[in-house]
Amino acid sequence: MKFRRSLKPFAVSAALLAVAWVSRPAPAAAPTPGAAPDPGRPPVVNTAAGEAVGTPFGPGESLRFSIEYGVLKAGSAWLEVAPMETWHGRSCYHLVSRAESNDFMSGIYKVRDRIDSLIDAEGLYSYRYKKRIREGTYKKDYDVAYDPAAGKARYANGRLYDTSPWPKDGLAAFYFVRHLPLEVGKDVVIAHHSDESSNDIIVKVYRKERIEVPAGTFDCIVIEPVMAAGSIFKNSGKLTIWVTDDARRIPVLMKSKIPVGSIDAVLQEIKPSGPARGGQPPVVAAPVPGL
Repeated sequence: MKFRRSLKPFAVSAALLAVAWVSRPAPAAAPTPGAAPDPGRPPVVNTAAGEAVGTPFGPGESLRFSIEYGVLKAGSAWLEVAPMETWHGRSCYHLVSRAESNDFMSGIYKVRDRIDSLIDAEGLYSYRYKKRIREGTYKKDYDVAYDPAAGKARYANGRLYDTSPWPKDGLAAFYFVRHLPLEVGKDVVIAHHSDESSNDIIVKVYRKERIEVPAGTFDCIVIEPVMAAGSIFKNSGKLTIWVTDDARRIPVLMKSKIPVGSIDAVLQEIKPSGPARGGQPPVVAAPVPGL
């Protein structure tokens, strides 16, 4: 049924995007042996001084999206930051992406997807990654622990993969982008591993636009994440994301191109975060004054 097949990317756009930024993966390459890369010094992206004046996100933040295909409302998705956790003595953010089809769509193609990502609070690189995909009759689960300094990713099934040092899973990569200055015309390259695939993510920064969504009217920067080897959304085509042109870099609109039209994740509601580790709560990205 063509209509049903066209809805399969729904969870891709919703979960992000992750937002995870990764769709159902292409066939994975076999784990590759080799010497561990030189770990160097762990990166520090989120400094204590920065947290003292506010960070782009923190525990308690919740972004709610409507998933839409033209006039059809397909369901909802959430990007959330859970309470801080500790992993081997390191303070960590717990990131969550959820996508659920609504009652009407569930009768055609039920979706219940969830991604959990545990990332270092200073370096924003990955420690743990769990992905649970339930889309119609399709089911897939990933559970991976990272050794970021050694450049290794070990899955619950025992498979071990080489990665770049300090890699980020798909969801972690998106939150990492929220810390970046983002200059039009300057690409950003992110070391990435998730879903048994180690490919750098290239974030293309295109232009600035003002857009209106139910959550408000925002000045935005338009970006596109792609894999070094092609589209990051291998099953759903080009993904374009509008993030706020301020310190928060909140995703406002995401469009996943499909053969006919696009599936959109449209921001409905922002619940701001609190302090992460004793700093001040960041300022909420406000709609453009007067609009």
